[in-house]
Amino acid sequence: MRRALLILLLLRPGGAAELLVDQAAPTASEAGPGTAAQPFRSVARAVAVARPGDTVLVRPGVYRESVVLRSGGAPGQPLTLRASGPGVVLSGADRVTDWQPCAAAHPLQAKLRQAALAWQPPVLLAGDHPLRLAREPDAGWFVAAGGGTNTLLDPPHLGTGNLAGGSLFFWDVDITAQLTRRIVAHDATKGELQLDGGIYRDRTVEANVDRYRVQNRLELIDEPGEWAVVDGTLYLYPPVGWDPATTPVEAARRDRFVLDWGASQQVVIEGFEVRGGASHGIGSWSGQPQGITVRRCWVHDNQGIGLYCRNVTGLTVEGNLVERNDNGIAVMTCRQGSIVANEVADNAVDGLVISHQSADLTIRQNYLHDHTRWGHPDNMQLHNTVRNLQIVDNVLLHGGQGIMMEAAEDCTIAGNLVIGTAAVALILGHGNTHRFVLRGNTVAYTGWGCVSFSGQACRLERNILCPGGPTSAFGVQTAGELVSDQNLVWRAPGLSGTLFSWGRSWQSNLADYQKVSGQDVHSQFTDPLFVNAPLCSARSENRRLPEFTTERLIVPDARQLFAVGDPVEVGFDGVRRQVTAVSDDSLNLAPPLPELAEQAPTILNWRGAAELRLDLLPRPTSPALKLAAEPLGARLDLAAYRRGDPNGDGQPEVRRRG
Repeated sequence: MRRALLILLLLRPGGAAELLVDQAAPTASEAGPGTAAQPFRSVARAVAVARPGDTVLVRPGVYRESVVLRSGGAPGQPLTLRASGPGVVLSGADRVTDWQPCAAAHPLQAKLRQAALAWQPPVLLAGDHPLRLAREPDAGWFVAAGGGTNTLLDPPHLGTGNLAGGSLFFWDVDITAQLTRRIVAHDATKGELQLDGGIYRDRTVEANVDRYRVQNRLELIDEPGEWAVVDGTLYLYPPVGWDPATTPVEAARRDRFVLDWGASQQVVIEGFEVRGGASHGIGSWSGQPQGITVRRCWVHDNQGIGLYCRNVTGLTVEGNLVERNDNGIAVMTCRQGSIVANEVADNAVDGLVISHQSADLTIRQNYLHDHTRWGHPDNMQLHNTVRNLQIVDNVLLHGGQGIMMEAAEDCTIAGNLVIGTAAVALILGHGNTHRFVLRGNTVAYTGWGCVSFSGQACRLERNILCPGGPTSAFGVQTAGELVSDQNLVWRAPGLSGTLFSWGRSWQSNLADYQKVSGQDVHSQFTDPLFVNAPLCSARSENRRLPEFTTERLIVPDARQLFAVGDPVEVGFDGVRRQVTAVSDDSLNLAPPLPELAEQAPTILNWRGAAELRLDLLPRPTSPALKLAAEPLGARLDLAAYRRGDPNGDGQPEVRRRG
């Protein structure tokens, strides 16, 4: 093979070339010249041959390989790796074949299928759709009765069967940490599991508080689309309508990266679907790469980070859809570049993370949404000494937090739309987030508050701040370190509680805050008159999640926020429901939720709105257009961002599914 590669390189004429990869072509091989008549069979072979200035063009197909770039381009001569159109897939998973009828005893034996599998996949896909690892309970959680550092006790739910060899997914409620442990023994007489490692560091199970579910045992399969791997055999309850000939099942296998740019320079990666990796999707942790561009890729269902960008100088991440990975995009120790017009959604932990001495980056027109699941999820996170970031015109919708910041300096956050957080939306935290300018943002429907400051020399100007419930607009831990003015603050009439905090004092109205702080002399407390928006919002009670039903949610201050008959939306799901009963700490809904909530959701009260359609642009009569020389708040069309068209010109910038 090395001799063939050497001969091919010697015979190639000078100048840039287009190398074709088409595994479906009858003449495809690893020894050919990569032409239309004799294309390469694999992407890895083509990039091994490519030289600076070349374009590797890949035809449609599912390429089950790890692609590693050993060399790249040169200044003015990038190496381009491009999909020829839709349907070009780089898969970190192998196809599961030779399905047989289930031979193991099971109540649904006639419906199950099995296949030999020599590894434990973290992800199983049918086509591009993830299947669910079998678990109990199917929805909601069990609550542990007790346990130690590596044991869990719950006789009512663990008093039968044998779960040894399966896994435990555990939620330590007090510190909001989740982890998976293998079950090494199950004592059904005691209702106790023994685990292959500690619960979390030196912590023990907290009785009647911590939550769990058991996973990956044959006897737990009870719904279409569920699977488990037991002793080298994969068992599957086929999804409804599944045809293995047209919708193959593939099991994640390859670790490190599906597509690894290594230490290359001047590389363009464009148009691929990258899925099913047992670790990361696209990226590298090697060397000091330069001039890396990733454009219009769909990166999904990888067990690690979707786009892992480390040590890059000159990074461009543009127009990608990054979803359902463990984390979305991680940018570490990167300098000079842009992250523009990407959609980052529904990753298990964080959406976009900028960290570890990254500097001089523009983050613009991204749509970051639905990061609400594990750990302390953020739509965006900055940490470990980042500097000089321009975070402009992004939409951050429905997250645990909007932007969590620590050890960050000299950054501008301007023109962003931050909606629907479980905790504080913008956290300039840890006493080490300094010299930030927050200008012209709209922050609304927040669980604990809109903005908090604990750093030095920050400015807050021309923002619209609308906490959804009886929570604060902003809080300043170190009084005197914030300059703030020309902001509009609002919350629904009748809501009470702290609206501002300044140092160690708390104020329930703007006038008192102005007297204490000397800030916001020209700010106003008034309705921003959005085009279409909820009246208020509420965060349901996470610590009481096991008390939820599909009809009843535990909501602090429920009577203050809701009334019977109010139209509501749960978790930004777009479904109109109605409040049928309200108590001091709960409300009932109809129609009910489709299943028990996995996390405590945000609830929007749409009383007075014509439809459930978020549009937080100010109306022509809004005071936000008149308070200052320039309009207050973000000027972003949320509907355009949802279409993948942040410019609103009808030409989507973001890669769509499929």
